[in-house]
Amino acid sequence: MDTTRIVRTIDKVEWNNILIQCKKCITLSPHARDRLNDAQRKFFTEEELRKIIIREVPILVGIQHNGRYALFYRRSRGFTKIICANVAHSLEIITFINLDQLPNLQEDVSW
Repeated sequence: MDTTRIVRTIDKVEWNNILIQCKKCITLSPHARDRLNDAQRKFFTEEELRKIIIREVPILVGIQHNGRYALFYRRSRGFTKIICANVAHSLEIITFINLDQLPNLQEDVSW
């Protein structure tokens, strides 16, 4: 089974509760920026990624088969997907990617 497949979505209330608990401790995994060139590294800083999670409302939050959160944010050209792990009341940003479209989920998701 694909470990990054979304197995369950969570609603805004549940996500906000998680975020409230973890807001003060959001860290960036060294892996998160591995694939970026220097120009992208200047734009996608740890602080910028934190701001996205804290200030913006994701249009979809899913829990992947591996237990990590997949957060989807609308952008002018598609979506940004941020993968986070919840570890001991902190969120670790594992990686992120820009996508053209949202994943096709079996269940009806409406935020």
